[in-house]
Amino acid sequence: MPAGQPWEQGIADGLGSSDIYVAILSKSGLASCARLTGASWCDYFMLNHQLALELCHRGDLRTIVPVLVGELRHDSELGKVYGDFFQDKGFPPCSDVVVEAIEGKLVQLLEYSGKGAPLLPASARTVRATLTALVSHQGVKLQGVSSDTLDIVVAAIVKIAAI
Repeated sequence: MPAGQPWEQGIADGLGSSDIYVAILSKSGLASCARLTGASWCDYFMLNHQLALELCHRGDLRTIVPVLVGELRHDSELGKVYGDFFQDKGFPPCSDVVVEAIEGKLVQLLEYSGKGAPLLPASARTVRATLTALVSHQGVKLQGVSSDTLDIVVAAIVKIAAI
């Protein structure tokens, strides 16, 4: 992002010039999503995901690759081990509401990018629908022995990107 460029415009420019979007999703990272309501602040984590989903829907972004990060634990024999994202209940229960502040910023970023209004229906831009849509894409689990997992995840992302 060029120095002095507003952060939100930098995100729109970055996503707009990308081919794939890698969404890193962890239990702690998603925890705030469970607290979002229609009147919540603009959660930029959720805004980035909604913008990526919108661009993917339009064909401006080829694919989304979620990386599902399990909780890091210490195993006496193996050392640091990442658990299973879903068994660790990484996906929080979220409300099926559109966050008005996120909606306003999404519209601004699409207009800034010359895209006009969102094409995805409001029902696809709720907190729950956004997270469900992200994990519905072909992704990768960061799971297993810590020393091995990063290389495995990077190789999987490269393979998905090459498709």
